[in-house]
Amino acid sequence: MMILHPKTVKNMNLFNQRFFPHLSPELSRLIILNIYLGIAYAIAARISISISLPGEVSPVFLPSGITLAAFLLFGSKIFPAIAFGSLIGLGNIFNLEKFFRDDLVLDISCILAGYLQPLIATFFIRKQGDIEKVFVSLKGTMVFIIAGLFSPIIAAIIMANTGLYVGFITQENYWISFFILWGASALAHLIFTPAFLMSKIHSIPGKNQIKPKNKLIIIVFILIATTLIFWLSFIKNKPIEYTLLLLLILTVFTLDKKFSIAMVAIVSSLTIVATTFGFGPFVKGLTNESLLLLQSFIGVFSVTSLILSAIIDEKQKATNQLQLTLTNLENTVKERTFELEKAKEKAEVANQAKSTFIANMSHELRSPLNAILGFSQLMVRSSNLPSDQYENAGIIYRSGDYLLTLINNILDLSKIEAGKTTLNPTNFDLYQLLDDLEDMLDLRASNAGLKLIFERSETLPRYICTDAVKLRQVLINLLSNGIKFTSQGGISLTVFEDKEDSTDVMSLNFKIRDTGVGISEAELPKLFEAFTQAQAGKEAQEGTGLGLTISRKFIQLMGGDISVESELGKGTTFFFTIQVKLGQDINSKLPETR
Repeated sequence: MMILHPKTVKNMNLFNQRFFPHLSPELSRLIILNIYLGIAYAIAARISISISLPGEVSPVFLPSGITLAAFLLFGSKIFPAIAFGSLIGLGNIFNLEKFFRDDLVLDISCILAGYLQPLIATFFIRKQGDIEKVFVSLKGTMVFIIAGLFSPIIAAIIMANTGLYVGFITQENYWISFFILWGASALAHLIFTPAFLMSKIHSIPGKNQIKPKNKLIIIVFILIATTLIFWLSFIKNKPIEYTLLLLLILTVFTLDKKFSIAMVAIVSSLTIVATTFGFGPFVKGLTNESLLLLQSFIGVFSVTSLILSAIIDEKQKATNQLQLTLTNLENTVKERTFELEKAKEKAEVANQAKSTFIANMSHELRSPLNAILGFSQLMVRSSNLPSDQYENAGIIYRSGDYLLTLINNILDLSKIEAGKTTLNPTNFDLYQLLDDLEDMLDLRASNAGLKLIFERSETLPRYICTDAVKLRQVLINLLSNGIKFTSQGGISLTVFEDKEDSTDVMSLNFKIRDTGVGISEAELPKLFEAFTQAQAGKEAQEGTGLGLTISRKFIQLMGGDISVESELGKGTTFFFTIQVKLGQDINSKLPETR
């Protein structure tokens, strides 16, 4: 499919209507296209011949660059243009006798080589996609360079062997001619094909952030520096021609890709023309040596430009992709944050409703439950009840007490989850608290045949400041669990303090150890989760699975944490630490000797 500028298409349509009124628009456009390309091919061929080095050696064959660009744009429909251009530009058609005697076979080989060469290169380049995609990726650019360098081998073989056949090339200079033909076409591909395709080659958006004023300054600097280097190199014969590479790198990194393509074409053309007229560092005594130096320079110049441009485009594509990913990520984070805020609001509303419901229900349940507990206690204490009624009253009291404990635990957990549980530190007598707990639980332990041992360090402070109610609840819960799940042996509570630098804040350590049934290692990680019980609790069918959860929350509220060690059949040890302040003496009486 042909791709032409709209203005060109309009002019061609007017031309077609005047000179080809009976042809279809597509066929007439094809004819005009081949005429244009044929004329351009012939002119380029004449230019290439005119800039030959001594010995009729051309360092670059300009028509090869034109035909490869035309093949990439229009496909293989331009064969007539190649034939026409070869005959006009390379053949001696004005001397028919000489043309049919000497030049016909050579011109046919030129036409065949000129057609096969871009056809092979286009086959490999087109596999990388459209022209716009070829020159913006490193892989596509490398394929273009390789195809541009090696596709002229077929043409060079055809031309060299035909020249040898007709006597234009001798056996002695066969390989020299082969490499000259190959190098001239290959360099035309690398230097001039991108220039002819400039309208189709674009840089990746986002690379150039230079202000127009600064860009103009860079362009002026590059023009002045290029002129100065050319003057020094080709007029004064100073060996500084490769410093042009520095200007090329500056162009690639600061200006658009089209500037670097144009710079390569202009510098290469000026270098070839100057060398042809005998100026510059590439002019040597031997033509082949001059040709090798000249082709090496413009080859390095063109390949450097193409590869650097491709690398910068690849980097820019990665940067654009990263920016797009970051933008999408930011948008996703904003959306998720907004959703989380909405969900948090809904959860807070639901949690508030739940807390209100539980508080109201606990109040409504406690009133009749307290009546049940009170009257069941009166019945148990009565002396005139039948024996079977005592047992029934005891069942009512124990069930009511269990239900009251469950309601209190759920209410405590609800307050904790709602964030309404606060620390209420007060000054209190720690010794008195421990003595009260020991008195309260000693009878229960004795009835179960267990020993209850309370130990405290000699340096343990008596008066401390923390939440006495929560500390009492934690200790009662842990000690009661120890009594509940121990059948023989005993339960011990050890309290000691950590020595710290601060004089008014310290860590109190509590260790509760029992010789009960123990807890399996698999159950330990979930032991402090709400409504979770170890196997012993499930078998005893006692408790709610909330006591340890509430205890841990209270301990964390007091600035510490709790841990547990246990082994099945050997007992369990709970260890927790809280932060307390030294309290004031609230009781001047000495403690009674126990």
